[in-house]
Amino acid sequence: MLKTRKRKRILVGVAALVVLCLVVWQLLVAVMPITVAYEMNTEQIYPPGTNALNVTCSNSGSRSARFNIVLTLENAFVSSQTMQPYIQVNARTVKLPFTLHGAESAVKPVFFLIDNNAASFSFHIRFETAESNLYGSNVCYLKGYEWNATSETYRHTQLGLSVP
Repeated sequence: MLKTRKRKRILVGVAALVVLCLVVWQLLVAVMPITVAYEMNTEQIYPPGTNALNVTCSNSGSRSARFNIVLTLENAFVSSQTMQPYIQVNARTVKLPFTLHGAESAVKPVFFLIDNNAASFSFHIRFETAESNLYGSNVCYLKGYEWNATSETYRHTQLGLSVP
């Protein structure tokens, strides 16, 4: 009878320790920050007319992350070919909503038209979220293009980074 009680106490103690470890692990996961990487995959050359770029995001954390990538175009505007859902701030700025589970990536294409007779145009993206413990790169990306009369295309001329 003593051996049975001792075994029960040991089993209860081990079970309590396992439950305690699981609770602590869940709390640590809940407060650990999540970092989201994002980038624009663009071409080196764009012809006049409708074009596309891809916005790629990846979640390096173990929890889900909800955020927006804000894309602003200068001397160009977002085409209606861009797939919903996105939030149209104005003709030149859209917010692309992302929900990524832990260790997940996603790519969203954005179609755009360059203004007629524009000498140059550019893309500018930044990260936006209301969630605490969710961080994107604290950098805004800027890519610029200038008209090349010889090739009759817009060629990549500028890459910039700035802190928002």
